[in-house]
Amino acid sequence: MKRQLPTTIYMMVLCRLLTGSLELIAAILMWRSGKITSALKINAFLGFVGPVVLIITNALALRALSSELPLQKLLIIALGVLLIFWGATS
Repeated sequence: MKRQLPTTIYMMVLCRLLTGSLELIAAILMWRSGKITSALKINAFLGFVGPVVLIITNALALRALSSELPLQKLLIIALGVLLIFWGATS
């Protein structure tokens, strides 16, 4: 019997597949433009998209786990995500 995956998993996977596709398209655009300035602009856009996707996928997971985990553990997970961002900016 086939196991049914939760909707949250599908949403997280779809989000990652879309951003992975965006990364590939961006790489092709950089290659085809052949200009450093264009490649830098595309790369800057990708630099913005990456953290946004991280926040979205983590928010989806936390929302799904909110009924299963105690509030204290959810806050620790959220703090861990914030520490990732803090560590990446310094």
